[in-house]
Amino acid sequence: MTSDAIFRIYSMSKAITTVSAMMLLEEGKFNLSDPISRYMPQFARMKVGIENRIRTGKPRSNWSTPGQITCRT
Repeated sequence: MTSDAIFRIYSMSKAITTVSAMMLLEEGKFNLSDPISRYMPQFARMKVGIENRIRTGKPRSNWSTPGQITCRT
């Protein structure tokens, strides 16, 4: 095998990404409860499309955390 060998991973990309994130978590370089904008600054001003009017009467203003995103299927 050469250093530029290409592997077809197809639908394994989610699993590989999650394992990589968990390795960073174990090394203390990543926190599941931090706002996603800490790692992806372009999401700093993004608004979540789900409204929270039942409790507060206002749209939700916070963006997801990495922990919430990894729970999605």
